[in-house]
Amino acid sequence: MISPKYLTIFLFTNLSFGIDLKEQNQNLISGIDSIYFKLDPIDVTAFRKSYLNPMSETLISGNRIETFNISSSLNTVLRNVPGLFALSDFNNAQDSRISIRGFGARSNFGIRGIKILVDGIPESTPDGQGQIDNISANYFDQICVLRASTSILFGNASGGAISFSSRTPKNYNYTKYSFIGNSLNDNALMYFINRSKNYLDWNIQADIENQKGHRDHSASQSIIFNSQLKYRWKYFETFILSFNHLYSPYALDPGGLTSSQSIDNPKMARIENQLYDARESVMQSKWSLRTEKYINKKLLLKTDLWFVHRIFDNKLPFQNGGQVDLIRNYYGLNSKLIYHINFGKTFNKVMFGIEMSNLFDSRKRYDNLKGTRGNMVYDSYEKFLMGASYLQCQTILDNHQLYFGTRIDYNQIKFEDKFFESDSLDYRTDYKNLTPLFGYKYQFNKKLSSFVNYTTHFETPTLYEIGNSFGLKPQRSVVGEIGFITENNRSEYGEIVFFKSKITNEIIPFEMENEPGRSFFENAGSTKREGLELSIRKKITQKSNLQFTHTFTDYRFINFNSNGNVLNGNYFPAIPRYYGKLNFLNDLNRNIEFDLEIYYAGKVFLDDNNTASNKSYMLTSLNIKRKLIIFERLATIFCHIENIFDTPYSSNIRMNAWGDRFFEPGPTRRYTIGIKF
Repeated sequence: MISPKYLTIFLFTNLSFGIDLKEQNQNLISGIDSIYFKLDPIDVTAFRKSYLNPMSETLISGNRIETFNISSSLNTVLRNVPGLFALSDFNNAQDSRISIRGFGARSNFGIRGIKILVDGIPESTPDGQGQIDNISANYFDQICVLRASTSILFGNASGGAISFSSRTPKNYNYTKYSFIGNSLNDNALMYFINRSKNYLDWNIQADIENQKGHRDHSASQSIIFNSQLKYRWKYFETFILSFNHLYSPYALDPGGLTSSQSIDNPKMARIENQLYDARESVMQSKWSLRTEKYINKKLLLKTDLWFVHRIFDNKLPFQNGGQVDLIRNYYGLNSKLIYHINFGKTFNKVMFGIEMSNLFDSRKRYDNLKGTRGNMVYDSYEKFLMGASYLQCQTILDNHQLYFGTRIDYNQIKFEDKFFESDSLDYRTDYKNLTPLFGYKYQFNKKLSSFVNYTTHFETPTLYEIGNSFGLKPQRSVVGEIGFITENNRSEYGEIVFFKSKITNEIIPFEMENEPGRSFFENAGSTKREGLELSIRKKITQKSNLQFTHTFTDYRFINFNSNGNVLNGNYFPAIPRYYGKLNFLNDLNRNIEFDLEIYYAGKVFLDDNNTASNKSYMLTSLNIKRKLIIFERLATIFCHIENIFDTPYSSNIRMNAWGDRFFEPGPTRRYTIGIKF
């Protein structure tokens, strides 16, 4: 059998092609542009390397978000990005788990090591924790994923960033709404309005989801509300107030199963998860203000302000401290000056910015008496204070582009014990870091360009990780990458990227017998990551396109002694050695489109010892859309068949789980139908 590595090189060699240097949609995200492909009458955005930054970027826009969001999971959208591996599609109590080039894999719930942004405003907390439970893909026009080399802009994130761009208010009136249901009795309702009057443009969107779940004890409910108000003020180029609210009264956690349990009864919940009524409830509100002001023709000032309030209740499947109450507040400011100047034939851009953010957590733990709250066993007040300044410079001369910069971070962490009221149990530590970045890009001709960059990353432990393992050190990484891009005729595209990184003091999770389901953490001496990422879009006929992404990885421990257990040379768990996606898109006529999708993932180890593994799998799905006029409105009716061949697989992996409870089985074949106006 041909190895994935050589198969990747072969496919790229045979399907690569040229480049066309026309800038498109520069108003999307600073430094990012995109190309649109016409599937009449809806535009589809493909993947494209930015011409402004010598780093790995992927942009998903327009119809692609709608196509892959049918299952009410952002993971299905994000899997179109090479180097990104997503899990936990169907366990809303754990939230989506996302890793980029292996960074973020340590988290058994939520997202670590990746900066999550909405319209430039951080969703991630200053200590590096992130969730996307309050993000509805229906509200966004594009998603940009920056892989790795983003340290000077985003600081505490080794894996890069995922930036969501919302539907900004327009100066005209329109309405959208949709309904989706599937064979698992899950359903979702979306309603969106945009209104404009005088100098005000505003929009409101509400998303309501009710999921029964495909396993026992896996149901969930959520309401997401988004609103923006744009004031067309002559003193500001941009002045936008935003509000986001999430209310999820419950999301049940079915827990992980052993290999034999997942085979014998994949729909069952872990007995202890039912016994202790494992679940979470969340309520979060976020306010933000975005402004842009040209001081003169060459100098632009951008300032963002935000405040977030989150109430989180959690029941874990054990007694000692198994119920958690968390009240979280965090706020911040990011302000930057952008200066454009030309010297002779050179175009120069200089950006200087400051960022400040403060996080305050009030965390209480109670005994979990089989679902009933017992005595309090833990009470602490936790703080994470962050301050940073950064400088970024770009110079473009003919076919050459130079990109460099640096960032200085200061972080302070405090734990104040409120349970024993003893200063001896309080904890404080400070982290300081200097992060450089160097990048270079060369345009060989109209059809081919390449880039190379080198950077370092600094990632602190989160408050949760420190609270479960005092004495953790921050992890540091050195990252380099080289990439080649080809593009032709605005519809054919190819990108291949090689990357390599070395990490010291990587933070590794583990579980203990007396508290299964609760993660503890330790530092590995050093690890390495190297791999290859491939993106191809090929026009087959006038109405059909082939889209292919593939990632080949080699992630290993270099120096790791875990309680006398030497793991040098072992593969990093929770990330397959290869994975990717193949899409065949066809526009049958003006009103009918279909998308055949094949997603595959190779064998993955489940623990640091590499003694347990999950076999490779392949999932095939089909999406069909039909446009027609209903009640004098243009509507789209769609049908989605997921996992056509009933392939057994695990939709989530619990890394280093106690008792070999690594598996969360995914659903069998399921059908989704819906309508959008």
